[in-house]
Amino acid sequence: MKADCKQLYGSEYPAAVDMRGIRAPLRSETRFARHYFSDEHRMGTATSRLFDGSASITISKLEREWETWNLNERADLCFACVDVWDEPGLPEMIRFMARHANANDWCNLAYLVALILPGDEASGILQQALTATDARGISNVVQGIAMTKQPEAEAVLRKHLEVVWARNTLWDNAQGVNEVAFDATACIAYLIEFGAAPAEFEGRVRQLAAHACQRNRQQRLRMLSKHYEWLT
Repeated sequence: MKADCKQLYGSEYPAAVDMRGIRAPLRSETRFARHYFSDEHRMGTATSRLFDGSASITISKLEREWETWNLNERADLCFACVDVWDEPGLPEMIRFMARHANANDWCNLAYLVALILPGDEASGILQQALTATDARGISNVVQGIAMTKQPEAEAVLRKHLEVVWARNTLWDNAQGVNEVAFDATACIAYLIEFGAAPAEFEGRVRQLAAHACQRNRQQRLRMLSKHYEWLT
């Protein structure tokens, strides 16, 4: 796809982008993306080189190269594909990546699977990924399952919440984020979106609000604040 990116991102593109009046110069460039950042405003963004036509990928090239790529290179492609969601060859590439993904890849791949593939197909793939995903990516898989809006999604998330809640690592402190606790938070948030009453989970949310990990308490619980006034 080749889009009119000067109209979308400003006349200086690709040297810089205009973010609603804030100029952000090019900071770095990868095979499939460009990254921009304004030091003055401490704001940044990224653009897809697949979208602007300066990069390309085919299924045959993907099949040859995928196993040689590291996590960052695979994440780079996943990010860039989001903006070319209507490309005819993209679903087959997503299916290939899903078949050959390792435990770390789902952090970046889950959203793409839910966005591009038919809901029933995506749901099946993501349900399998729940048991084959690195802890850092489980909440992304949970999000993907919710995005499919398939009839079984609520039951899958309820079952997964019980599995997560039984894990010993749920309450561990962490230098950054306790991903298991965030997984539980995400499950609750999406179950409420499906129509469950917030009161059903209030006891668990209060326990999460007292979590030993500061970033879980202060950042990750924000996705539940609209359902529980006492969180704000």
